[in-house]
Amino acid sequence: MATVSKDDLCRVHRGNGPSFRLVLCDPDGLCVLADIRVFHCVVVPGLLPAPGSRAKPLNVPTIPKSQKKRPWMPGRKPFEGYKESPELTVFRNSKRWRGLRKLKATRSSLCEDCEDKGLTVVMKHVDHIKPIKTGAEPWALEWNNLRSRCIPCHNKKTGASGAMVTNSKKKI
Repeated sequence: MATVSKDDLCRVHRGNGPSFRLVLCDPDGLCVLADIRVFHCVVVPGLLPAPGSRAKPLNVPTIPKSQKKRPWMPGRKPFEGYKESPELTVFRNSKRWRGLRKLKATRSSLCEDCEDKGLTVVMKHVDHIKPIKTGAEPWALEWNNLRSRCIPCHNKKTGASGAMVTNSKKKI
């Protein structure tokens, strides 16, 4: 890497190719002409990139990653979201459910499953004991069908009952 001060620099001129032409003149009037490839970084305080920075060739276009072709890699499909019925989404966004959930969370702020085991863990989910499919079931808004749970307890119960629907990955 060459280091050049502002006083030593007479002219830096960019040619058509991926190189710089640098003309250096010393105090005696002796001038040196140097062709420098862009791959090398020339450091001029205040003018060119700092040490450690990478220079790119001027005439080589960059291709965005999205346009690079990799035939050995299958394309990724966009995430389609969890499979939930539109009726259930409407139920989860309803004022009645949000109000009931908030009331349950304030009255029972600890995980009820962990409390049964003698542990003190803050709840994160208000879960239905008897799962709901659409939100139109008569037990969807019943107080006795709700239970406050922490994330691990919720995942255990939901995974065991098979109520949680997710996108499954294909194994090759």
